[in-house]
Amino acid sequence: MLYRHGSTLYVRGTQGAGRALRRLPGPDVFAPPIGTWLAYLVPGSPPGPDSDFVAAPRLRLWDTASGAELAAGPGADPLWDHSGTRLAYLRPVGQRVCEGESCYGDVAVASLTVPSGRRTTLLPRGNWVPLAWVGDHLLVADRGDPRHVVSVAPGGDARRIALRPSQVWDGSPDGRWLITAGRHGAAAVPMAGGVPSGSPTDIPLRPGTVLADGAFANASTRVAAIALDIVRPKRSRVVVFDPAAPRPRALPGSAGAATGVLWSGNDATVVTAVQAGRHLRAVACPANGSAACAPLLQWVRGVELLRAGP
Repeated sequence: MLYRHGSTLYVRGTQGAGRALRRLPGPDVFAPPIGTWLAYLVPGSPPGPDSDFVAAPRLRLWDTASGAELAAGPGADPLWDHSGTRLAYLRPVGQRVCEGESCYGDVAVASLTVPSGRRTTLLPRGNWVPLAWVGDHLLVADRGDPRHVVSVAPGGDARRIALRPSQVWDGSPDGRWLITAGRHGAAAVPMAGGVPSGSPTDIPLRPGTVLADGAFANASTRVAAIALDIVRPKRSRVVVFDPAAPRPRALPGSAGAATGVLWSGNDATVVTAVQAGRHLRAVACPANGSAACAPLLQWVRGVELLRAGP
């Protein structure tokens, strides 16, 4: 398992203590589900004494296997595709103004491919927010159009689809599914070429719960997500379902699931963090529900789970 404690990256197995890999300039680290590359933000100017907010970040990529690095220049909001080979991010265009911990200003949507370092501009100057990858298509929100999502093909061709950005939860690695979620329910939407291709199927959830953190399995055949109980968080569970026939099944031992849902590379294990008194505890759960989740490590604050391992 790969995780961050403060600004330091650690790796550990199911037994023993974590081994420090590297200390980074700040806590903003982004890992794909599989692969060896990571992205991280370097402050363009030191943050204030009471904030870790990065107002003018520069984006860098690091290969944990070879030690190779790539500098992408000014950039923010990096979003890895499911293969761990392509990163979408926002590149500032013109003046950018930050107030508190929010920044405003036009940006372009760019992508960078590893290990080649090839850069591509996917969308020109605008007010964009990357949302999710659906296969090799990127879904992006336009802040000026809250009723549509922009679907961007690998070559940059863009189409607007009738979907609210707030509904987008995640897309499948093979591009065949998009999960939508909100307070009024969740659904699995068939996709083809980055746009809906059929009627959505409702995902039945226990009353009073919503889909929170989660992710598709690498094979795209299952989804693991926290079914968050809004009123009684201790009753929250990690559920697993097939997007083609969604019947969520809770994983034993995942009560109190709070944040982070990661699949192992072979899709056999789901790692998540559960509330354990004053602590958060990382647990590893057999994805088929054959046994209860097993504890890995626990902490009070400052830890983020990044990758569940092979």
